[in-house]
Amino acid sequence: MVGIEPCQDTLKWGTLRSQNITFGQAVNMTPDFDAQFDGLFGMAFPSLSSAGLEPPFFTFARQRLLNANQFSFTLGESGGRLDLGKVPGSAADDQITWVKLVKPQFWAVNVQSIEVELRHPTLINLVGAPTEARLQARRSIHLPESGKINLNVKGIGLLDSGTTTILCPSAMATNINRLIGATDNGLHVDCSASTTGPTFYFTIGDGSSGDRIVIPVAPHQYILGDGNPGHGCMSAFQPGGPKNKWILGLPFFANRTITFNIDDGRIGFSQLRPNLSLYERDIDHIMGTESKADRADSEEV
Repeated sequence: MVGIEPCQDTLKWGTLRSQNITFGQAVNMTPDFDAQFDGLFGMAFPSLSSAGLEPPFFTFARQRLLNANQFSFTLGESGGRLDLGKVPGSAADDQITWVKLVKPQFWAVNVQSIEVELRHPTLINLVGAPTEARLQARRSIHLPESGKINLNVKGIGLLDSGTTTILCPSAMATNINRLIGATDNGLHVDCSASTTGPTFYFTIGDGSSGDRIVIPVAPHQYILGDGNPGHGCMSAFQPGGPKNKWILGLPFFANRTITFNIDDGRIGFSQLRPNLSLYERDIDHIMGTESKADRADSEEV
Protein backbone atom coordinates (compact mmCIF):
# COMPACT_ATOMS: atom_id res chain seq x y z
CA MET A 1 0.00 0.00 0.00
CA VAL A 2 1.10 3.56 -0.71
CA GLY A 3 0.00 6.75 1.02
CA ILE A 4 0.01 9.81 -1.22
CA GLU A 5 -0.11 13.56 -0.76
CA PRO A 6 -1.31 15.84 -3.59
CA CYS A 7 1.37 18.20 -4.93
CA GLN A 8 1.70 20.57 -7.91
CA ASP A 9 4.58 21.26 -10.25
CA THR A 10 5.41 22.27 -13.83
CA LEU A 11 5.60 19.31 -16.21
CA LYS A 12 7.70 19.32 -19.39
CA TRP A 13 7.16 16.60 -22.00
CA GLY A 14 9.33 17.18 -25.05
CA THR A 15 8.24 20.62 -26.28
CA LEU A 16 5.14 20.68 -24.09
CA ARG A 17 5.11 22.67 -20.88
CA SER A 18 2.19 22.69 -18.46
CA GLN A 19 1.97 24.47 -15.13
CA ASN A 20 0.07 23.45 -12.03
CA ILE A 21 0.06 19.74 -12.83
CA THR A 22 -1.29 17.86 -9.82
CA PHE A 23 0.26 14.54 -8.90
CA GLY A 24 0.31 12.20 -5.95
CA GLN A 25 3.60 12.15 -4.07
CA ALA A 26 4.28 8.95 -2.16
CA VAL A 27 4.81 9.85 1.49
CA ASN A 28 4.75 6.35 2.97
CA MET A 29 4.88 2.79 1.67
CA THR A 30 4.25 -0.50 3.40
CA PRO A 31 7.13 -3.03 3.39
CA ASP A 32 5.34 -5.30 0.91
CA PHE A 33 5.35 -2.56 -1.75
CA ASP A 34 8.47 -3.36 -3.79
CA ALA A 35 8.18 -1.16 -6.88
CA GLN A 36 10.94 -1.31 -9.49
CA PHE A 37 10.01 2.06 -10.96
CA ASP A 38 9.96 5.73 -9.96
CA GLY A 39 6.26 6.34 -10.48
CA LEU A 40 3.14 5.78 -12.57
CA PHE A 41 1.96 8.08 -15.36
CA GLY A 42 -1.74 7.30 -15.54
CA MET A 43 -3.59 7.64 -18.85
CA ALA A 44 -7.00 6.54 -17.57
CA PHE A 45 -10.07 8.74 -17.18
CA PRO A 46 -10.17 11.16 -14.21
CA SER A 47 -13.28 9.44 -12.82
CA LEU A 48 -11.10 6.44 -11.93
CA SER A 49 -8.71 8.47 -9.75
CA SER A 50 -9.13 7.37 -6.14
CA ALA A 51 -7.85 10.76 -4.96
CA GLY A 52 -9.87 12.77 -7.49
CA LEU A 53 -6.74 14.01 -9.30
CA GLU A 54 -6.74 14.96 -12.97
CA PRO A 55 -4.22 12.88 -14.98
CA PRO A 56 -1.61 15.06 -16.76
CA PHE A 57 -2.78 14.12 -20.25
CA PHE A 58 -6.27 15.39 -19.48
CA THR A 59 -4.71 18.61 -18.19
CA PHE A 60 -2.84 18.94 -21.51
CA ALA A 61 -6.17 18.53 -23.31
CA ARG A 62 -7.99 21.03 -21.09
CA GLN A 63 -5.22 23.59 -21.64
CA ARG A 64 -5.36 22.98 -25.43
CA LEU A 65 -1.68 22.13 -25.68
CA LEU A 66 -2.11 19.33 -28.25
CA ASN A 67 -3.12 19.36 -31.91
CA ALA A 68 -5.54 16.49 -31.09
CA ASN A 69 -6.74 15.26 -27.71
CA GLN A 70 -5.49 11.73 -28.13
CA PHE A 71 -2.48 9.57 -27.40
CA SER A 72 -1.14 6.49 -29.19
CA PHE A 73 0.92 3.45 -28.31
CA THR A 74 2.97 1.85 -31.07
CA LEU A 75 4.54 -1.51 -30.32
CA GLY A 76 6.74 -3.13 -32.98
CA GLU A 77 9.48 -5.72 -33.18
CA SER A 78 12.20 -3.11 -32.60
CA GLY A 79 10.53 -1.41 -29.63
CA GLY A 80 7.70 0.94 -28.87
CA ARG A 81 6.73 4.58 -28.54
CA LEU A 82 4.09 6.78 -26.97
CA ASP A 83 2.81 9.76 -29.00
CA LEU A 84 0.71 12.63 -27.72
CA GLY A 85 -1.56 14.36 -30.23
CA LYS A 86 -2.09 13.35 -33.84
CA VAL A 87 -0.77 10.00 -34.97
CA PRO A 88 2.54 10.37 -36.87
CA GLY A 89 2.77 9.70 -40.61
CA SER A 90 3.37 5.99 -40.05
CA ALA A 91 -0.31 5.66 -39.14
CA ALA A 92 -2.26 8.47 -40.79
CA ASP A 93 -5.86 9.15 -39.79
CA ASP A 94 -7.28 7.53 -42.94
CA GLN A 95 -5.53 4.27 -42.02
CA ILE A 96 -7.21 4.03 -38.63
CA THR A 97 -10.30 1.96 -37.87
CA TRP A 98 -12.17 3.56 -34.99
CA VAL A 99 -14.22 1.72 -32.37
CA LYS A 100 -16.48 3.48 -29.87
CA LEU A 101 -15.94 3.01 -26.15
CA VAL A 102 -18.56 1.17 -24.14
CA LYS A 103 -18.74 4.37 -22.08
CA PRO A 104 -16.25 7.23 -21.58
CA GLN A 105 -14.96 5.96 -18.26
CA PHE A 106 -12.79 2.98 -19.13
CA TRP A 107 -10.74 2.36 -22.28
CA ALA A 108 -13.08 -0.54 -22.97
CA VAL A 109 -14.75 -1.86 -26.13
CA ASN A 110 -17.27 -4.57 -26.93
CA VAL A 111 -15.84 -8.00 -27.74
CA GLN A 112 -18.29 -9.61 -30.15
CA SER A 113 -16.55 -12.91 -30.82
CA ILE A 114 -13.26 -14.80 -30.84
CA GLU A 115 -12.47 -17.24 -33.62
CA VAL A 116 -9.58 -19.69 -33.66
CA GLU A 117 -7.90 -20.59 -36.92
CA LEU A 118 -6.67 -24.18 -37.02
CA ARG A 119 -3.88 -24.13 -39.55
CA HIS A 120 -2.99 -27.82 -39.43
CA PRO A 121 -4.94 -31.00 -40.18
CA THR A 122 -5.30 -31.97 -36.53
CA LEU A 123 -5.06 -30.33 -33.15
CA ILE A 124 -2.16 -32.57 -32.17
CA ASN A 125 -0.04 -31.15 -34.99
CA LEU A 126 -0.58 -27.61 -33.76
CA VAL A 127 1.81 -27.85 -30.86
CA GLY A 128 3.97 -30.92 -31.36
CA ALA A 129 3.77 -34.34 -29.75
CA PRO A 130 0.37 -35.50 -28.45
CA THR A 131 -0.31 -34.97 -24.76
CA GLU A 132 -3.31 -35.78 -22.64
CA ALA A 133 -4.03 -32.05 -22.32
CA ARG A 134 -4.32 -31.63 -26.09
CA LEU A 135 -6.39 -34.75 -26.51
CA GLN A 136 -8.71 -33.59 -23.73
CA ALA A 137 -8.99 -30.18 -25.42
CA ARG A 138 -10.08 -31.84 -28.65
CA ARG A 139 -12.79 -33.80 -26.83
CA SER A 140 -14.02 -30.91 -24.63
CA ILE A 141 -14.07 -28.12 -27.25
CA HIS A 142 -15.33 -30.33 -30.11
CA LEU A 143 -12.73 -29.16 -32.63
CA PRO A 144 -13.03 -29.79 -36.34
CA GLU A 145 -10.14 -31.15 -38.37
CA SER A 146 -9.21 -27.68 -39.71
CA GLY A 147 -10.58 -24.20 -40.44
CA LYS A 148 -12.01 -21.76 -37.90
CA ILE A 149 -14.06 -22.33 -34.78
CA ASN A 150 -15.98 -19.74 -32.76
CA LEU A 151 -15.38 -19.70 -29.00
CA ASN A 152 -18.82 -18.15 -28.36
CA VAL A 153 -17.40 -15.17 -26.51
CA LYS A 154 -19.29 -11.95 -25.92
CA GLY A 155 -18.26 -9.34 -23.38
CA ILE A 156 -16.13 -6.29 -22.65
CA GLY A 157 -12.43 -5.85 -23.44
CA LEU A 158 -10.41 -3.31 -21.43
CA LEU A 159 -7.24 -2.22 -23.23
CA ASP A 160 -4.38 -1.82 -20.76
CA SER A 161 -0.78 -1.17 -21.80
CA GLY A 162 0.27 -1.78 -18.19
CA THR A 163 -0.73 -5.47 -18.31
CA THR A 164 1.79 -7.88 -19.84
CA THR A 165 -0.73 -10.67 -20.50
CA ILE A 166 -4.33 -11.12 -21.68
CA LEU A 167 -6.50 -11.76 -18.63
CA CYS A 168 -9.51 -13.94 -19.46
CA PRO A 169 -12.52 -15.27 -17.60
CA SER A 170 -11.19 -18.39 -15.89
CA ALA A 171 -13.23 -20.98 -17.83
CA MET A 172 -12.23 -19.44 -21.17
CA ALA A 173 -8.57 -19.28 -20.16
CA THR A 174 -8.70 -23.00 -19.37
CA ASN A 175 -10.18 -23.86 -22.79
CA ILE A 176 -7.74 -21.63 -24.70
CA ASN A 177 -4.71 -23.01 -22.87
CA ARG A 178 -5.85 -26.56 -23.48
CA LEU A 179 -6.13 -25.65 -27.14
CA ILE A 180 -2.56 -24.39 -27.41
CA GLY A 181 -1.17 -27.15 -25.19
CA ALA A 182 -0.37 -25.04 -22.12
CA THR A 183 -0.55 -26.48 -18.60
CA ASP A 184 -0.61 -25.11 -15.03
CA ASN A 185 -3.06 -22.32 -15.88
CA GLY A 186 -0.98 -21.36 -18.89
CA LEU A 187 2.31 -21.03 -17.00
CA HIS A 188 4.01 -23.79 -19.01
CA VAL A 189 3.90 -24.38 -22.75
CA ASP A 190 6.31 -25.73 -25.35
CA CYS A 191 8.14 -22.74 -26.87
CA SER A 192 7.67 -24.25 -30.35
CA ALA A 193 4.01 -23.24 -30.08
CA SER A 194 5.14 -19.70 -30.95
CA THR A 195 5.39 -20.84 -34.58
CA THR A 196 2.88 -23.70 -34.72
CA GLY A 197 0.00 -22.52 -32.53
CA PRO A 198 -3.35 -21.26 -33.81
CA THR A 199 -4.21 -17.61 -34.47
CA PHE A 200 -7.01 -16.01 -32.44
CA TYR A 201 -9.23 -13.41 -34.14
CA PHE A 202 -10.93 -10.91 -31.81
CA THR A 203 -13.93 -9.11 -33.33
CA ILE A 204 -14.44 -5.88 -31.39
CA GLY A 205 -16.92 -2.99 -31.67
CA ASP A 206 -20.69 -2.90 -31.77
CA GLY A 207 -21.08 -2.92 -35.55
CA SER A 208 -22.84 0.44 -35.82
CA SER A 209 -21.63 2.79 -38.58
CA GLY A 210 -18.87 0.39 -39.55
CA ASP A 211 -17.69 0.36 -35.94
CA ARG A 212 -16.14 -3.11 -36.00
CA ILE A 213 -12.69 -4.56 -36.60
CA VAL A 214 -11.08 -8.00 -36.44
CA ILE A 215 -7.78 -8.07 -34.53
CA PRO A 216 -5.58 -11.16 -35.06
CA VAL A 217 -3.40 -12.35 -32.18
CA ALA A 218 -0.77 -14.69 -33.61
CA PRO A 219 1.14 -17.38 -31.67
CA HIS A 220 4.37 -15.37 -31.55
CA GLN A 221 2.39 -12.67 -29.73
CA TYR A 222 0.79 -14.87 -27.06
CA ILE A 223 3.62 -17.34 -26.39
CA LEU A 224 5.86 -15.47 -23.95
CA GLY A 225 9.51 -16.22 -23.23
CA ASP A 226 12.96 -14.67 -23.10
CA GLY A 227 14.16 -16.22 -26.38
CA ASN A 228 15.89 -19.15 -24.70
CA PRO A 229 13.77 -22.33 -25.03
CA GLY A 230 15.71 -23.83 -22.14
CA HIS A 231 14.09 -21.30 -19.82
CA GLY A 232 10.62 -22.34 -20.93
CA CYS A 233 7.63 -20.34 -22.15
CA MET A 234 4.18 -19.41 -20.91
CA SER A 235 0.85 -18.51 -22.44
CA ALA A 236 -0.30 -14.87 -22.43
CA PHE A 237 -3.88 -16.09 -21.88
CA GLN A 238 -4.12 -16.03 -18.10
CA PRO A 239 -7.13 -16.57 -15.81
CA GLY A 240 -8.19 -13.67 -13.66
CA GLY A 241 -10.50 -11.55 -15.76
CA PRO A 242 -13.93 -10.88 -14.25
CA LYS A 243 -16.97 -12.60 -15.76
CA ASN A 244 -17.49 -11.59 -19.39
CA LYS A 245 -14.56 -9.16 -19.18
CA TRP A 246 -11.11 -9.34 -20.73
CA ILE A 247 -8.03 -7.29 -19.88
CA LEU A 248 -6.31 -6.88 -23.26
CA GLY A 249 -2.67 -6.27 -22.39
CA LEU A 250 0.55 -5.91 -24.37
CA PRO A 251 0.18 -9.02 -26.58
CA PHE A 252 -2.93 -7.34 -28.02
CA PHE A 253 -0.89 -4.19 -28.80
CA ALA A 254 1.88 -5.95 -30.73
CA ASN A 255 2.56 -4.96 -34.36
CA ARG A 256 0.04 -2.13 -34.38
CA THR A 257 -0.65 1.44 -33.33
CA ILE A 258 -3.56 1.90 -30.91
CA THR A 259 -4.91 5.43 -30.50
CA PHE A 260 -6.99 6.63 -27.55
CA ASN A 261 -9.17 9.69 -28.32
CA ILE A 262 -10.85 11.42 -25.37
CA ASP A 263 -12.94 13.96 -27.32
CA ASP A 264 -14.89 11.37 -29.31
CA GLY A 265 -14.68 8.53 -26.79
CA ARG A 266 -13.13 6.01 -29.17
CA ILE A 267 -10.08 3.82 -29.80
CA GLY A 268 -8.36 3.55 -33.19
CA PHE A 269 -6.42 0.59 -34.60
CA SER A 270 -3.90 0.52 -37.44
CA GLN A 271 -1.29 -2.00 -38.55
CA LEU A 272 2.37 -1.03 -38.55
CA ARG A 273 4.06 -0.13 -41.80
CA PRO A 274 6.88 -2.57 -42.71
CA ASN A 275 10.38 -1.44 -41.70
CA LEU A 276 8.98 1.37 -39.52
CA SER A 277 11.61 3.13 -37.44
CA LEU A 278 9.96 3.65 -34.08
CA TYR A 279 12.62 6.03 -32.86
CA GLU A 280 12.75 8.57 -35.69
CA ARG A 281 12.53 12.09 -34.32
CA ASP A 282 9.14 13.49 -35.29
CA ILE A 283 8.17 16.43 -33.10
CA ASP A 284 5.82 18.23 -35.49
CA HIS A 285 2.97 15.78 -34.94
CA ILE A 286 2.90 16.80 -31.27
CA MET A 287 3.07 20.56 -31.70
CA GLY A 288 2.25 21.57 -35.24
CA THR A 289 2.86 25.25 -34.51
CA GLU A 290 6.32 24.82 -33.01
CA SER A 291 8.93 27.20 -34.42
CA LYS A 292 12.40 26.21 -35.58
CA ALA A 293 13.87 28.27 -32.75
CA ASP A 294 11.76 26.39 -30.21
CA ARG A 295 12.90 23.09 -31.70
CA ALA A 296 16.53 24.14 -31.53
CA ASP A 297 16.10 25.05 -27.87
CA SER A 298 14.50 21.71 -27.10
CA GLU A 299 17.29 19.79 -28.81
CA GLU A 300 19.92 21.60 -26.78
CA VAL A 301 18.37 20.62 -23.47
